[in-house]
Amino acid sequence: MPSALRTGASLRAMMDQHKQQQVAAAQASMVAQPQTTHAAGSMGAVGVTLGVGGKQAPKPTEFPYRRQGSNENGALLIALPRDTFQNGDEVDGFVEFTAMDDESVASIVVELVEFHKKGEKNGHVWDRMLVRQGPWKAKKHEVLPLPFELRVPPGTSMSGRDVHWSVRGYVDIDWAFDIEADSPIQMRNVDIERLRDALGGLDFRINELEPEPLGQRFLGKFQPPAQLRDRWGMSDVNLVLEYLGTNLQMEIEVEKIGKFDRDVKITFDLEQLRNAPVAQVSEYMRQQIEAMMRRG
Repeated sequence: MPSALRTGASLRAMMDQHKQQQVAAAQASMVAQPQTTHAAGSMGAVGVTLGVGGKQAPKPTEFPYRRQGSNENGALLIALPRDTFQNGDEVDGFVEFTAMDDESVASIVVELVEFHKKGEKNGHVWDRMLVRQGPWKAKKHEVLPLPFELRVPPGTSMSGRDVHWSVRGYVDIDWAFDIEADSPIQMRNVDIERLRDALGGLDFRINELEPEPLGQRFLGKFQPPAQLRDRWGMSDVNLVLEYLGTNLQMEIEVEKIGKFDRDVKITFDLEQLRNAPVAQVSEYMRQQIEAMMRRG
């Protein structure tokens, strides 16, 4: 066989091999391509483009408490890992904004809001986080997941008949309707719960302690058991609990025949109150109450 023919055959074989290698490399690249697309409101499913600056969204099983608000401009999802928090806590969550059109976005904000029957109509904002400051351009179907963190105040009102709480989010769209979402949450106050337990250990049974608007001050009234009413001659007991910096003050007013006969103010250091055994707190309160009743 002439050498020229051998050279041509070898060249074609090398070209075919190189082409096969290119096809294989392209296929491998497609398989290895990381998924960077997300569906609207899905916090991680495939479907559309992840917006610039977005963070890795958590799995729905990790943040199962989810509420969404939307309009023709887009959707805003609030995702939380739990729905119950307490005073001094941190509310960690994610928001996910999905653009329904090409949008100019001014900002995304998340707030922790307390609603009280006697308070402001739109609620009181205890903490606010600017999740992202704009303006920036969001493309149609683009999804932007972002984390947020809100701080719960130390003397918070607990959820109840007159009080409820929520995490509220806003997307400020330039020259269009803003997008809002609201996720209700439950709020506890572990200090108030602890004092109720301690009073229960003295046979003082409190049904409710009502928080005033914005918390910090709580009012309650109850009747002591019959044996204590007979022993101390009391009819009703009024309680006022108030946060004073790092202390929690309890004022106990004992009513006799429709008059405030005696009262005592008991001050608790918050750190000690939270760490002391409930039985020790009960004993301290018993000593203070008995000293009050012995006064002439």
